[in-house]
Amino acid sequence: MSHKRLFIDSCGQHIAAALGLPSVVCWIANVPSQFGYEMHTNIIANPPTVEPELRNALLTMYNTNGPETEFPYNNEDEIFDVAPILAALGLDAEKPAGRVAEKKRTTNPAPANKKKKKGK
Repeated sequence: MSHKRLFIDSCGQHIAAALGLPSVVCWIANVPSQFGYEMHTNIIANPPTVEPELRNALLTMYNTNGPETEFPYNNEDEIFDVAPILAALGLDAEKPAGRVAEKKRTTNPAPANKKKKKGK
């Protein structure tokens, strides 16, 4: 089982809660007080930087599969501050994510009981 989980507001965070697995959940359109769980670390998106065109958003603030005109930011980098997400996951923003296996120098000595063949 994983030790760290990162979700958006989706079924993954509900499954993690049902399994009792605290996770980090990023929120954009919905709010954790309505659809989230206190067991999770809930991170709210930055306020919009662009006034979106919302005439096609019917059920929620943003139509998640809607047109680009509904995107409330200039670019994806404005949605979340990365540092709080990495901190919640126990990662350092200055270090690359993931594990890098150390290369160990190993030798494979010949078995002690193996005899050299005569004539070679």
